[in-house]
Amino acid sequence: ASLSTMSSTAEQKQRRRIVLAGSGLLTDALLAKLAALPDDFQQPATRLPDADSLQDPTAVSAALAGADALFVELPAEPADPDCLTRSQTAAVNLIAGARDGGVSHVICCTAASPLRILGVSARRMDAWAQAEPLWRDSGLPVTYLVLPPIDMMDADDIAEIVLNCLQLGNGCYGRCLPLSAGKITVQQLVEILSRELGVHVIDQKITCEQLRSRGDAASIDLGNAFEFVLRVDQQLKRSVAERYLEPRRPVDFADWCARNREQLLAALERP
Repeated sequence: ASLSTMSSTAEQKQRRRIVLAGSGLLTDALLAKLAALPDDFQQPATRLPDADSLQDPTAVSAALAGADALFVELPAEPADPDCLTRSQTAAVNLIAGARDGGVSHVICCTAASPLRILGVSARRMDAWAQAEPLWRDSGLPVTYLVLPPIDMMDADDIAEIVLNCLQLGNGCYGRCLPLSAGKITVQQLVEILSRELGVHVIDQKITCEQLRSRGDAASIDLGNAFEFVLRVDQQLKRSVAERYLEPRRPVDFADWCARNREQLLAALERP
């Protein structure tokens, strides 16, 4: 059942409180979706916005006291040399707080680990991957969203999947959802961007090593993530995204470009 179908019974349910642990685009998109569901969730949702706030177990426990649900998009900044350790600490604190607070459903972003599989680190992916065993051993009712590192899936679609999972409740406990909006080649990206933006976009065919050679942490992480995408078949599935978005389908890259045309053009004009 879709969110639109299930939300019609919201008045029969007690309003729930959700805590969001993250500072990324997915957390932003989920907050916007929650704001449109005043009958389902108490407003405003509690947000633990950054890595620093998640390092304090007392603050985390206080935020989770009496919460019904928890969404986790662990922060992991490539420029922070301690980000993997800090993300691990954040996961430990969230698990303890969720247990003590009686949280009935956790939805956690996760990913495959480039460090474990290839020996090169893409820190956000590795941070999520190293936290997953902690969640699996926690005894909490967790749904895992396996997200594409560079697969152009719309954040609004992922946020809607999160809400649908929360509505389904125990039907999603323990499930691992490998999400994708569908594979797309670089050549297709170039053609779609050129058509939708009305500008001439070219593929400069930058290699993973050229990205890493720029030397900054973000470029190294991006190069490693690209290498992972090129070398590892992650078995992410558009069909899974479709199932949890019914009755509609995931937004494809062309539609996303058309919807965000002005923002993309503005980004291209930045130095």
